[in-house]
Order: sequence, then structure tokens, then C-alpha cells
Amino acid sequence: MTEGRPRSVAVAVAVAATLAAVALVVPPPVRAQPADRAAAAMNLRSQTTWWKPGEPFTVSLAVRSERPEELVVAASLHRAMGSRTEFGQAVQGRLSRRPLQEVPPAPVVELPVDEEGYRAFSFTPEVTNEGVYPLRVELRRSAGGPVVDTFVTFVVNAVAPTVGRRLAVATILPLHAPPAVQPDGRVAIDDERAEELAELARSLDNHPDVGFTLAATPESAEALRLSPREQDRATLDSFVRALRLRQLLAGSYVPTNLTAMLEAGLEGEAAAQLTAGTETLRSIFDGSPTITTRLVDERLSDAGLAYLQDQGVERLVVPEGLLEPAVRNTTLAEAFDLVPRAEAATADASARRVRAAMADSGLARHFAGRQPELAAHTLLADLAVVYLDSPGAPRGVVVSPGRGWEPSGAFTDILLEGLASSPILEGVTLDEFFAAVPVAVVQAGSAARPTRAARGDRDLLRKIAPPPSGSPTAGLPATEIRTGRRRLEAFASALEPTNPVLARIDVTLLAAQSADLRARERNRYLAGASEQIDAELAGLSMPQNRSITLTAREGEIPITVTSTLGYPVRGVLRVDSDTLDFPEGASRELALVRRNTTLPLMVRAQASGSFPLRVRLQSPTGSLLLASSRYTVRSTAVSGVGTALSAGAALFLLVWWGNHLRIRRSRRLVPA
Repeated sequence: MTEGRPRSVAVAVAVAATLAAVALVVPPPVRAQPADRAAAAMNLRSQTTWWKPGEPFTVSLAVRSERPEELVVAASLHRAMGSRTEFGQAVQGRLSRRPLQEVPPAPVVELPVDEEGYRAFSFTPEVTNEGVYPLRVELRRSAGGPVVDTFVTFVVNAVAPTVGRRLAVATILPLHAPPAVQPDGRVAIDDERAEELAELARSLDNHPDVGFTLAATPESAEALRLSPREQDRATLDSFVRALRLRQLLAGSYVPTNLTAMLEAGLEGEAAAQLTAGTETLRSIFDGSPTITTRLVDERLSDAGLAYLQDQGVERLVVPEGLLEPAVRNTTLAEAFDLVPRAEAATADASARRVRAAMADSGLARHFAGRQPELAAHTLLADLAVVYLDSPGAPRGVVVSPGRGWEPSGAFTDILLEGLASSPILEGVTLDEFFAAVPVAVVQAGSAARPTRAARGDRDLLRKIAPPPSGSPTAGLPATEIRTGRRRLEAFASALEPTNPVLARIDVTLLAAQSADLRARERNRYLAGASEQIDAELAGLSMPQNRSITLTAREGEIPITVTSTLGYPVRGVLRVDSDTLDFPEGASRELALVRRNTTLPLMVRAQASGSFPLRVRLQSPTGSLLLASSRYTVRSTAVSGVGTALSAGAALFLLVWWGNHLRIRRSRRLVPA
């Protein structure tokens, strides 16, 4: 027994070790996951946007399932939202446990089907008070069975104000695509974004009576105009039609970080961006873009604010994240004065202030919803919550998804239709917003005092928020950008101002400054602009290592420049040599209007021999070498002094030989 126990323990240990080793090699069995969500799904396609008591509320559902006969749709209506904080919780699915109303489940196969195959689920809400009521809609296996899919939407019961006005909603929609200009100068808009822009344009064109503002990136609009695809050009035509009664914002040719450009000393590039952007939009759209109202979507500094004001900007729209926080009980739905961060936010602040509005970040988040139809209805409900904070008051909000939004026609259709039919919301342009919405007031005295002056109230001042500590600075390769600009300007001095080659290289250089690019991509664009100039210069050439022989002291040397560019080029031909003189000057203006242009160059040799002649064709500014060559000049002519010496030597030899012959002859005649 005593010997058997150790042996049995050893066996047990060995078995355990073997099982452990097997466990490491063989993965544990995967727990079976419920197939409900994978096998069935439900999405909102449309719903009753503005509901009236006593009427049915309907949601149109897209239900996908292999066995729809096993599914039912149920819903529960919850108490109205008291604040936007509660609204945000409801969007995330956090609702009160006890609903106001339980809607009996309805079998999916018994729901009415419309032309597009969507199923309509209807019920009559048992509420009468104004408010925004969360509605949870569930897809179940059976009544009381497990939930397969669910979402939360909202029943909005709102009555048009009898006193006051509706909430002004200034929606800014971007016409933007990733840079279409390529480093080699080609223009190719992203195919997927072009399709999305086509949907957006169609939606805007179909809702001509709803006010909005278009923030068009000029480079993207021009890419649509230059596209070889007819569909892209038709998309641009739709945008042009849609803007006839709307507002178009001016801006830089590509989105830029103004603060980073100013910090890098690139004020000239910032001005060039705005000039190119404004001219591009004017050439595309019927009306001129607004230059006094600007949308800022990058980091802003005091210097940037001052720069915008110097450009004539009077109104700004600023994302909420760029402002110092303001403590308020309700959503800021008024304008305010934006002051530099260095100034005190008081009534005595510097005159360096500008009227501004905040692009609400909470409203912008709805544009990123996975289901565009549900997200659009959620945005309208969120706007209703803002209105119900103070019904009828002259208030407004700015809704801007930012240029990173991937446009959705379905989202835009629901949003614009909702604004058009709303009893409490009104779609307006930015200029209409600033004209109708007052500046927010900071109350300094007793509310019982009758007038603002008597209370000592003042306009709300807000400051630019400092950049987060430790956040990286969006640096720009300022030296490379300035070098590229100087090189382009030098090249431009040699060409006609209307030459399309200049525009191609210029937009490449402008695109290199896009805030959408990373550092490596930016460098590719800068190198591409330089390579485009090099490719053009390769079309200019002169004969290399030619030898010219001068048989006289002076003579003409033919200098030939060959151009295969196909367009006129102006330049200055400069020559220099250590031993050659140029009686007519060492530089001559030259116009290249044909393939071969020959210029006769007068030279004078200081001595006989072989001498190098260097020839350079430069831009009119003199800072860019267009072409160069090197000649070898051989002079066989003799100078005047050399001729005189040679003649004297010959005369001396003749006299010497004459005397020598005379003496020899005399010696022969004397007798021995």
C-alpha cells in the first residue's frame, strides 16, 4: 500500500500534465452564440415626423429574416425628455424602466407592405402634452420572446407658436471630397465620394424651399467640373440650381489650418488660398460667395481671428470644441461676441471682437449615425428639444457636420423634408440666422428691472479655447512651400499669364497645404509641383559641346534654342567667357515662338586659341535656369601687334639674307 500510493500519484500527475498539454493545443469549444441577430435585422426607413394627438404614429421598417413568420414587432413609449442630457441618454438606449404605454406585439407577416417592400407598424400614442417622447421599437422571436434587434426613435408632439417664432436652424452642408488634384497635376475625384455628392445634390435640388448654406471646397467643385464623367458634371449642375436662393460660403481653395499657416509665416499663401478659392467659386456658381461670413473648422488663435477680421470677415461659425466652456442651464441658441483669448471677457474688451455662432457638437454627432434614416429623425427630435427649452423665443442653432461627413441622400431628404413641414423649426441661411437671432445676454442686475440698460445687462462674450496641453502642433513645411512658390513665380514670368500649365502647377502647390493631408502626403505634393516644372523645362534645349572656329578677330556665333513645349516662352539669354568680349552685350531677351529659334551672337577674340563660352537661358526674373549649354570657340586670327612683329621679322630676315648673299658673291670674285 505504501509503495502503491506514490505510484498512483505519479500516474495522476502524468495524466493531468497530458490533459493540460492537450488543452493548450486544442482550443476550447466555442460557446454557441444566439443566431437571432445574425439571422434577422430591423432598420427604420421612415416615420411620422411631426405627430398630432389622436392621430396614428407610423414607422416604416426594413425587416430581414429567413423566417419572418416567427417574428413580431413590439414598442414601448416613454415619458417626454426634460433636457438634452436626458435626450442623449435615450439615444443610447437608457430609458425609464416603466414606459407610459406598451404597444401590443404585431406579427411581421401581418404588417402592411408598401411598394418598396417595407412594413408599416402603427399605433396611436396615448399622450396629449407637448414633448419629445422616446419610442423603443423591438423585433422579437415571438410575443415575450428574446429581442432580436431594437432601436430608439422619438415621437415629437409640438404645436406651432402662437406668439414668437420657430427655432431658426442654419444647416451648413459641405460639398467636399478628399483632394482630387494629384501630385502629378492630374485631377481625379474619388469615385465613392462623387456618388455621395450626387445623392446630396439631388436631395438639395428636390427641396428648393428650405434654407441652408453650402460650404463648398473650391477644389472639389472644380474637380466635378473638370471630370470626364457626365454624371459628375451633372452633379455640379444640380448644386448650382440648388443654390439659387441659398447661401454659398467663400473659403480657401482647399481646407487649411489658418493658425498653422500664420505661425509658419505663410500669410501670402493664406491670401493666395482665399483668392483662388473665391475666383473658382465665382466661375462655377451663378452668385458670388459670401466673404463676410466664414466657417472655421480648424484650430483658431488670436492671430487667426485678427487675420480674418483684416480680410473683412464680420461673422464666424465656430465649432463648440474651439471655445472656452460656458456654463448655461439650456443650450446656447443665440449669437455671441468672440474675443481674443488674451482679452478679458468683459464689456471693456478690445474692439477685436467678431459676431459669432457656435456649431453645436451634439447636433453634429447625429450625422455620423450608422442608419441615416434613424439618425436624421433623431436630429429633428433633438432640435425639437432645443425649441421646447423656450418655445417661441427668437432663438436659433447652427448645424454643421463638418467636411468629414460622408454625404447621405437619405439623411438629407429626411432632414430637409422635416424642416419644410415642421411647425416649430425653420431652415435658414447663415446670414438669415445672424439677422434674426439676437446676441445672448449676461444679466447683471435684477430681473425685475424693466429694461436691459437698467439691469446693466451685456452681450455674452466668449473666448477662443487654448489648445489642449501636449497636443501636437499641425506644422507645415514652410521652407519647402516658399521655395515651391518662388520657383513657380519664376517659371510664370517666362509664360503667358493664361497658360493652363501655370494653373495646373499652382493648384498642386495649393493642394499641398490641405489640412486633409498627412506630412508624407504633403511632401509628395510639394515634390510633384517641382517635378511638373522640371518636366516642362525638359522641353527646352540647346546644342551641347559645340565647337566654333573664328577666322577673324570678330565674328557671329549662332545660338540655337529648341522648344518642344508647343507654347510661347520668354527668356533672357546670358553668355559669359573669360577671354571673349561681347560687343553687343552679354544678355539678350529671347522669345521662343517656334521649335527652333536662333540668335546670332557677336563675339570678339582677345587672342588666338580655344576658349570656353557658357550660355544660359534664364527666366525674365533671372532666378530660374530654363536651359544651358557650353561652346568651345577657336580663334585662328592674328592680332595687329603680332602682324607687325611678323612683318618686321620677315624684313630682318630678308635684309640679313641679302647681305649674306652679297658677301659670298664678293668673296668669289677676289683672285686667290
